[in-house]
Amino acid sequence: MAEFCSALDDCGLMDLGMCGYPFTWERGRGSDHCIEERLDRAVGSADWMRLHVEARVYNVDMRRSDHSALFLSLSKVTRRPRIRRFMFENAWLKDAGCKDVIKSAWESSSSLSLPARLEHCGKELAAWGGDRYHLFGKKIKDLKAVVTRLRNKRGTSHLRELREADSALTKLLDQEDAFWRQRAKQHWLRSIDANTRMLSVGVCFMVFMFVGVCFMKVPWLTLFSGSEQDRGKDVLLKTVAQAMPQFAMSVFLLPKSMCSNMERLMNAFWWHGRGNSDRGINWLSWERMAVPKKFGGLGFKHLLGFNIAMLGKQGWRLLTQPDVLVSRVFKARYFPTTSFLEAKLGGTPSYCWRSILAAQPLIKAGARRRIGNGSDTLVWDSPWLPDGADPQVCSDLTTHWPNFPVSFLINRESGVWNLELLHQIFGQRDIELILKITPDINRGDRWFWAGQSHGQYTVKDAYRNFMGEADFVLGFSNWGRLWKISVAMKVKVCLWRALRGILPTISALNSKGLNLDNSCPVCGQTGESLEHVFLQCRLADRVWRSLHIGGDRNLTFGAWFQRQCEICSLEGLQVVAWTIWALWKTRNTAVWEQRVVMPQAVVRMIHSMVAGWRN
Repeated sequence: MAEFCSALDDCGLMDLGMCGYPFTWERGRGSDHCIEERLDRAVGSADWMRLHVEARVYNVDMRRSDHSALFLSLSKVTRRPRIRRFMFENAWLKDAGCKDVIKSAWESSSSLSLPARLEHCGKELAAWGGDRYHLFGKKIKDLKAVVTRLRNKRGTSHLRELREADSALTKLLDQEDAFWRQRAKQHWLRSIDANTRMLSVGVCFMVFMFVGVCFMKVPWLTLFSGSEQDRGKDVLLKTVAQAMPQFAMSVFLLPKSMCSNMERLMNAFWWHGRGNSDRGINWLSWERMAVPKKFGGLGFKHLLGFNIAMLGKQGWRLLTQPDVLVSRVFKARYFPTTSFLEAKLGGTPSYCWRSILAAQPLIKAGARRRIGNGSDTLVWDSPWLPDGADPQVCSDLTTHWPNFPVSFLINRESGVWNLELLHQIFGQRDIELILKITPDINRGDRWFWAGQSHGQYTVKDAYRNFMGEADFVLGFSNWGRLWKISVAMKVKVCLWRALRGILPTISALNSKGLNLDNSCPVCGQTGESLEHVFLQCRLADRVWRSLHIGGDRNLTFGAWFQRQCEICSLEGLQVVAWTIWALWKTRNTAVWEQRVVMPQAVVRMIHSMVAGWRN
């Protein structure tokens, strides 16, 4: 120990002292041969001590070790009183008196509103059970004080009391550990199988994992995509990557940054095969790929738009099912005097409510009122006119005619519109729209979703409304016919890339900043573009002539294929598609293997692929 102290002096280190029990190591606690020493200490230089004047070292007793733990605090530990929110304890359910307390509190507050009744019930429960399951800290503190007081005693009675107090403290610490495990909801820790890494993982997540593993295997890739290089990426992205967060997106609004990062990873995976790869060229952004196929995209989803559409389903339920419990709770808390369409964010909103409210503009755009007897629909505030662009009344609201229900405009005896009253209040446009509605005085008004014959909200239709109609890609518009062609998916993707102008021809690569020789690897002619590869190359010309497929080859590739879609049947387009695939494959053979395939061999390959696919 003297040499250790000398080493500290040589290093300019000084003992920081210690608060609490004076010893940090012991052996034989509770016996006649108990040994205690101060083996552990904290040291610091003079400069460090001047910098941290309020630093303190605390001796923390450890139940599972013969050494104490030293806790270094750089500032004084000050305890501030905390105002605890009411939290329902699951442990109360095991007490028979809990039911009686809830019943009594609920019945005694029947005249109050729902939030007030809940608050009153919480106060009664806290008063009844607040000290019943929250005294672990106080009891443990008291027992630790007893153990500390008895540790220096060596009498027989003192040793017996020390063993009893130590045993009680150990038992209480075990109870506290079980209590906090229950609060942390880590139930699976009690029965987990150490040999099974996936025991606690949800079944749905496991299904997606198995699907992903299967599609990453070469035999599955070849079966579904026809090409090991293609890797069935569209299947992986649509059935795994975009499907996994759907449950969370139906309840919570994902941050925009998270959606952007996920889309960036999926885009990188589509183009490079790896989500974390920065190498290679992203030929098309995710925004332009996440467009319906009929407009030139691949049908992927914009995560933020899909998230809003999923949340809109919850908002639609709050609007159309006001009597269910969750609607009553949200209404009492956030919009007690209005409907969901007029609701505001409010003070201290929950994240769930904040998320659902993000879909409110989407619900407003598609929600309409179907008039029955008109008693529940206000004339100027509700979207009840049969006009898809503007369902609101456009006539001015005057002091002579304040806001009133639609039922005021209906003759109660005949059940038809009061024409005289309509002409007094509304303009010509509103009158014409109102007369298109047939009221039914025997039925109430109800909400329906515009654009759907059944009138129900669907995520698909809401997502389409949120994203809006996309524009066709210039040069080609018959995308629906392209995806109907009966060929392998790899051929359709190749055609899609060609029509979008993102096949890696030498001209396209040079436009991305590369400096490559722009001569055709097949015929040697300068300027390898899409039109040259598929229409103007000598090899392509001889292949098209052998197949008796014509067309003006001086057009752009998109215009040429548009013409083929107009004049050919689906069977004829099948041959055209396989021919384009064969020409691109032949071009790649010339690039990577420096071998030019003869036109006759290309034609035989096309006939073989078409016959094999049809069979």
